[in-house]
Amino acid sequence: MGKRGPRPRPRLLSIDRTPKPDGSVQPPPEVAGCPHALEVWQRTVAAMQGMGTWSAADSATVARYAILHEMHRRYAVECLAGGDVMETPTGYRSPTPAATMLLKLSGTLLATEKALGLPAAARRQIGAPAPSEPDALDRFLAEG
Repeated sequence: MGKRGPRPRPRLLSIDRTPKPDGSVQPPPEVAGCPHALEVWQRTVAAMQGMGTWSAADSATVARYAILHEMHRRYAVECLAGGDVMETPTGYRSPTPAATMLLKLSGTLLATEKALGLPAAARRQIGAPAPSEPDALDRFLAEG
């Protein structure tokens, strides 16, 4: 079943495409202080600029996405090192708090990626062109 209501107006029609004086985008301090989050910020902003969907209003959302991505990476490392299951005092096996947070962050990251138009399906929905540089799936398929 499709989404209800009138079809949304393509976002690209409502974006101010006037070029910025120098084209630079500065990340917020909380992102700039973390190397991984900064890398995610730069990749995401570059992809959005390539699609023509970047706006300064997206800055806080992309910053939140970069920080969540860093947290997801930390929990993933912990879980992959064997910290994904624990035994309770009653003898049952249960996911660790790190595994629980990893799953919650995965859902939040996916929702944020869809809102930013990063997955191909989200780009089609808002009518955005593909990013100028290939994404991870494109690189994986090319290496095939």
